[in-house]
Amino acid sequence: MYRKNLDFFRYIAFSTIFGRLMLIPIRFFYASRDELKAWKRIVSYTFFSKEYDNFTYDLTVLNKEHLSHYISCITGISHKKVRMYFREIEGDFLLRKHLNTCIDTGFLRYCTDKSMFYGRRIGWYALVRIAKPKLVIESGVDKGLGACIITAALKRNTQEGKMGRYIGLDINPMSGKLFSSPYTDYGKFICMNSHTYLKKMKEPVDMFIHDSDHSFSHESREYELIKNRLSKDAYVLSDNAHSSQALNLFAAKMNKRFLFFKEVPSNHWYKGAGIGVAW
Repeated sequence: MYRKNLDFFRYIAFSTIFGRLMLIPIRFFYASRDELKAWKRIVSYTFFSKEYDNFTYDLTVLNKEHLSHYISCITGISHKKVRMYFREIEGDFLLRKHLNTCIDTGFLRYCTDKSMFYGRRIGWYALVRIAKPKLVIESGVDKGLGACIITAALKRNTQEGKMGRYIGLDINPMSGKLFSSPYTDYGKFICMNSHTYLKKMKEPVDMFIHDSDHSFSHESREYELIKNRLSKDAYVLSDNAHSSQALNLFAAKMNKRFLFFKEVPSNHWYKGAGIGVAW
């Protein structure tokens, strides 16, 4: 009897105009359930978050697993080793204490959440720990969260006998408020347009991260300026590869490989950015 009723319902639902109308609320439910979750997060963000830009969020467990395989494919290191580096930075108590202190004692307390997560930056950290670069340049520093994470990796590399340093570039003199001692022992912030700095620098670059002006022309120009400074095994990262072809076009022009990882935030309305890498 149950089977007959089910078959009759399916016949009505899929073969008649009545079924066409009857399925409208069901289709609406399927289409809107993710949006309803997003609206809950929008309300939570609106009333309880202090962030207004460069949002911080955690990644889903599955997304972190995918990120570990992504870094593994790029570096040739096992994804288990990559996940170990993820745990290393996420469990870094001294870094968390440093960030909280900077937020509590400066004007950032009005525009920064103390519960900030690292998102895709754990991939940056793992790549620095694996590649052991002598020089990392990041264009676009903002508050300095990425700078702290990168120099935390350089600090551990130095303790293992592989010294490296960081240079962060930004045109805003108020940038880098999170980037202070002891992390400045492993790098520095320079208030300068990235094009101006990259034109005059001479030393080889082992890792370059674009996170400044996201216009296609500005990003592409950075790659043109940096291309002759890149070391043999250098990595070039873009924080804008989810919406720009600048890096993958650069990779094709320079006969480099390119891969993109898309973030899936677990606790935010923002859909996420990602990591583009050319190497």
